[in-house]
Parts: sequence; structure tokens; C-alpha cells
Amino acid sequence: MRGIVEVIWLEDRLKDRGHEKRLKFVKSAIENKGYESNIEQVSNLEDAKEILLNKNRRVDFFISDYNLGDNETGLDYLIEVRNKELFKQFFILYSNNDYDQIREDIIAKLKETRVQLFSNFTFISLASSVTVKQDFENAVKISLSRWDELNAMRGLYMCEHAELEWLLRVKFEAVGDDNKTYKQLFNQLKNGTTQSYKGLHRGIFKEWENEIGLRNLLAHTSEEYDTSRGFCIKSTVDKSFVIYEDELDKKRAHLKGLKEKILFLIEGPNRSYPSSNVREPIRN
Repeated sequence: MRGIVEVIWLEDRLKDRGHEKRLKFVKSAIENKGYESNIEQVSNLEDAKEILLNKNRRVDFFISDYNLGDNETGLDYLIEVRNKELFKQFFILYSNNDYDQIREDIIAKLKETRVQLFSNFTFISLASSVTVKQDFENAVKISLSRWDELNAMRGLYMCEHAELEWLLRVKFEAVGDDNKTYKQLFNQLKNGTTQSYKGLHRGIFKEWENEIGLRNLLAHTSEEYDTSRGFCIKSTVDKSFVIYEDELDKKRAHLKGLKEKILFLIEGPNRSYPSSNVREPIRN
């Protein structure tokens, strides 16, 4: 999995001690999540806009000071980011103003532009020095929640199939036998199924076999960003295998339903699925 978080930080006073402290807050928050950070700092809105022109540039989230000078604000940068159709990248906006003032400014800006441009962002007031560190830590956690979910999907596949492999090893008394692979145990179960029931369960056996291959592919993955569909995890062994963020719910539901059928087969494949089974066997 990709372990470096790419951040663009817009701040017109990069040498300010307060900014340096906030930079440390964010770096520490990212490292505490188990990732490394690559934070590019820019001091003016024009340089920040230049970065947005590079479509191949990977950015995980943006951070910006609200008060940039020259009648420019971090809200202008947020709108520029969203106008480039970077809707999923999280945006952190901070200001010396209190929360009431920030809200008023945002409401005023909402009257000038589309509401959806203000999605997926948070704002932090620096007026209270007591909670600033915690506020930045929480914002980082929110911004990286997408990574956590993709990582969790990868872990779910690995965990579920580890359990299925264990059950096969118990069934065929192969616990501790390193000479027998998961795929070999699968074939042993399939080959021990009568022809009639092998035909009945053909679709499930085929899907299960494919999933065994996917588990191996998921052992070597990277996180990437697809401009047409968003974040995804992709196998570094087989680039054709991709899990997109927008299909995680469907993938989880499918894995759950398939596992139920596989458990049925491990218990005994030479029988028909019970009528109470919610999902019918897949036939090919």
C-alpha cells in the first residue's frame, strides 16, 4: 500500500513560528496514523493554482490559511480546488478569526457560488490555543479515513480467506502442512464433489477460485488515484485488478454472500443449498 501522504499547504507567512508549530502538528498526526508525509508549502494563491494545473499530480488533501492578503482568502483556494473537480480531496481551512466569524464568511461565499463546492472540508479557528493541536489531529484523521477504509477492505479479503483456508486445513487434517497450499486444498474439496453437485455449485467454485487468486494479488498493492473514478487500490502484480472506493459497499456485500456459500461447501458440498439460503447459487 502507498504510505506517503501528499499535502499541499498554502500559507503566506511560511517563516511564522505559529505556522511551524502547526506544520509539526500535522506531520505528527500523519506519522501517528502510520504514514509518512510529503508536505509542499506555497506562499501565494497563484503558485497553489499552478499545482492544480498538473493533472498527474497526486494530492491527498489541502491545507490553507484563511487570510492570504491582497483580498484573497483560503475560500478562494477551496473553490479553485473544487472547480478542478477535486471533490474527494479533503480541505482544511484555518483562521485567526473565531468560529462565528468564519461561519459568516462561509455563508456569504455560499451565496456567490454552488453549495457542492464546499463539500468535504473543515475549518479550524486559531483563536483558542488550547484546542488547535487536537483540531488539526482530528482533521487529519478525517482526511485519511478514506485510506483507512481502503486498507480495511484489503484486510477484510485477507482475513476472510485466511479463515476459509484454516477451515479447509482442519477438514483435510492439513494444519501445519506447509506443503499444501490454499489452492490445493480448494481443489481437494472440489474434486471430492460428485459430478451432479459439482455442476450445481459450479458458479460458486469458480468465484471462490477467482477469490483465491485475488487474495494473492492483494498481498502486493498500491493506492492510486483515478481521475475518472477517484481513489482505489491496485495490485502491483496484476494492474488489471483494481478495487475502487466507490464500489466498497458492493464488494463487502458480495464477499459476505460468497463466504456464506463457501462455508456451506466446506461443511459438505454433496448436497443442495437449503431453501432458506437468501442468495441463490450463481450459475455460469
